[in-house]
Amino acid sequence: MFDTLSLFLFLSITLCSLFFLRSSVGVPYGLYHLTLNKELGDSDSSPKTEWMNQGYWKATTSFPEACRALALKLLKAAKYKVGDSVLDVGHGTGESLIMFLTDRDIPRPSKLVGITNAPSQYQRSKERVSRVRSSNDEAAKVSVDLYCGDAICRDAAPPTHPLHVQNTARFDVVFALDCAYHFATRKEFLAQAYQKLAPGGRIVLGDICFAKEFPSRVIAFIATKIMPKENIVSPQEYIQLLEKLEYTEVELEDITSDSFVGLCKFLSTRGALWYIYSCFLSWFQDAGGARFVVVTARKP
Repeated sequence: MFDTLSLFLFLSITLCSLFFLRSSVGVPYGLYHLTLNKELGDSDSSPKTEWMNQGYWKATTSFPEACRALALKLLKAAKYKVGDSVLDVGHGTGESLIMFLTDRDIPRPSKLVGITNAPSQYQRSKERVSRVRSSNDEAAKVSVDLYCGDAICRDAAPPTHPLHVQNTARFDVVFALDCAYHFATRKEFLAQAYQKLAPGGRIVLGDICFAKEFPSRVIAFIATKIMPKENIVSPQEYIQLLEKLEYTEVELEDITSDSFVGLCKFLSTRGALWYIYSCFLSWFQDAGGARFVVVTARKP
């Protein structure tokens, strides 16, 4: 266990590393994940994929493959099927959107709606989706609507927000891949999503919760810099929250050993700065009790 001074120094180095990672890759804030997607044979200008999540590393050591595997695992948990209407929340630069439109292992939705709060990611997603739909007849048949803004519908949000009470859209699947722990708050998002699910529809999330009480104030403080304190819950509290919101068939699967652990191993091979960040993630899991989970629930 780190003493307080050692922990402070370690975290300071980690934060500096993240700053330099974002600066050194030469892309706007919100796009530095592109470097992790580059594999042998990819051009220097752009990787073939633009995934950005923890990944599911059970059968791969490739970042893009692990990220895709996690997305597919969530869809299986959601019982996603052909013709579903899908809301993809926190889609980053659009790789999950493209998955819905083109992936050979899943059927096409009838409607695909996306939300991201980063303008650079929104614009890049629009451009990427447009290119795919112009060159793929199957993708072109899917109705696609992208929205730039907070995942939670605030009072000032326009009726075009997918979760706005005046928006008549209803969804069979609400898909939140590695993002809901950032929302202020997760509870409010889950409540709004419930109202927009069609009867029998499901929400599925790749999310973070905590398996134990924080052993120190330092760890608790750090956690609140990653997510709102209201989102720091145990698996049991997470399940209870969904049930209080009237979701049914709530299931939570802990996949930490195949997500956090695999990601840390991968990052440790990507150079000194990523190695430092991987050490932080490993510490956050071990000392902080962070768990990566797949959560699904149904609206009756």
